[in-house]
Amino acid sequence: MSPIARLLVWVHLAVRTGCLPIHGKNLLKHFPKGVTFGTITSPGRDKLSFGLMLPHLIRGSSSLGRKRFEEILIIQNGDRAGGSAYVAQVAKGIAGTLIPLDFSKLTDSEFVENWFHDERRVQTATLKQFWAHHTKKEEFQDQHTLAMLTFLERCQSTYCAWSDSDVFVHRSASGNGWIDQAVEIMEANTMTYWVTMPRLEETANATGSCKSEQTRKFNSKYFVVHKNRFMQQFPVKVQCAPECGSFEEMIMDHNEWNHWWHEQGGNEENLKEKDYTEGYGMTYACDRQGAWAVRPPENAQVFEEALTECATLNAGQPKKKYGRSAKAGVDLNAGLEQFLKLIGSHGNDKFEFDMDHDRLADSGIGWTCQRLGDGEATEEVEAHKLPFQKPESEPSTQADQVPQAPNADNNMSNPSSEVNNKDL
Repeated sequence: MSPIARLLVWVHLAVRTGCLPIHGKNLLKHFPKGVTFGTITSPGRDKLSFGLMLPHLIRGSSSLGRKRFEEILIIQNGDRAGGSAYVAQVAKGIAGTLIPLDFSKLTDSEFVENWFHDERRVQTATLKQFWAHHTKKEEFQDQHTLAMLTFLERCQSTYCAWSDSDVFVHRSASGNGWIDQAVEIMEANTMTYWVTMPRLEETANATGSCKSEQTRKFNSKYFVVHKNRFMQQFPVKVQCAPECGSFEEMIMDHNEWNHWWHEQGGNEENLKEKDYTEGYGMTYACDRQGAWAVRPPENAQVFEEALTECATLNAGQPKKKYGRSAKAGVDLNAGLEQFLKLIGSHGNDKFEFDMDHDRLADSGIGWTCQRLGDGEATEEVEAHKLPFQKPESEPSTQADQVPQAPNADNNMSNPSSEVNNKDL
C-alpha cells in the first residue's frame, strides 16, 4: 500500500472512530454478524468465583447480554478439588459449551503448524518444544496460550471475543459494552484485524468520550478479532525456541531473531523485520462513562484485602484495616459481589479510580469499598445497576439463567453443592 493510501486509511479511521459512536439500540440490526465469546477457567485454582465473574463478563460486555453471542466457549484447564462439577453447572446455566483443554496438542506437530512455523523443524515441531526451557511457574502461561488457540480454532463466528475470567467490565452510559464497541470499530474499517485493551482513562469531566489508536500490540487477556482477517497472519514464522514467550510475544514482535541468540552468540544486529500483512489492531481508552475493561491490581494481596473490606462493610460490620492476611471467616464472594456493583456504577459516582495502565492501581485509591464505610456512596452504588439489568420488555429465557457463585470462607472459587439461578 502506498504512503498516500495509508494516510487516507488512517484519516478515514480517525474520523470514524475518534468519538466511537455506538448505536444505543438494535445492535443486531446495525451489526448482525455473529460473535462467539470465550474464556478460561481452572477449577480449584481460579482466584475469583467463576460463577460470579462469567455472568458479569456476559452482562457487562454487550448491551444484549447472552443474546449477543452465538456461542459461549469455556475452556476448562484441568480439575482440582472436584471443581469441574461446579463449572459444569455454570456452563449449563448460561448455555455455554465446556471444552476440556487437550494437553496432547502440546506435542501435536500438525496443530502447531496451523499457528507457528519454524524452519528449523528438527528442533521445533511442537508447542512443547517452543517452550522447552520454561519453568513450572511459566507452565500456566503455556496452558493459557493453548486455551486461547483452542478457542480460536473452535470459534466459527465472524468475530471471536475472548476475556480472561478475572477482567472487570463496564458498559457505557448508552448501555453498550466493549465488545459492541470493538465490533463497530472493525465494521467501520476492513484493515482492522483485532481490538484489544479497552482501557479506562479517568478525566475530570466524564462524557463517555473515547480515543483510539492503531497498534501492533496484542493483549491475550481480552480481545476481539475478525477471524478471517486475523488468521491471514498465520502460520507465523518464529525462531525463538526453546524460550518462546507468550502468544502476543510470539506473533506481535516487530522483529525476529535469525538465531536464538542466547545460545548461539547472536546480537541485536541479527534482528530482521518480520514480513507482516497490511492489517493492524486497534486499542482505545474511554472515560468512566464509556465502555471499558480493567484488570485487578498487580499486588494480589491488596486486592484480597479490598474484597475483605467489601465483604465486611456489606455485612454491616465496622470498617477495619486488615493486615497481610484476610480476616478469618470473611466471605470473599460477598466482597466480590459488592465490588462488581462498584464497577457497574462507576461513571455515575464522584470517585476516580487510580489506574496503573490497564490495571487498578495498588494504591486502592477510588476503587475500594472503603468509601462505602464513610457513607458516601452506598445509595449511589445500589441505584445504578443498569449495566447488570435486563430490559423489562425482554423476557428471561433458560439461556439467560446463570448459577450463582457459591459462598465459601476465605475461598472465592470453592465449589458448593447448592447453586441458585440468577438472571442475566
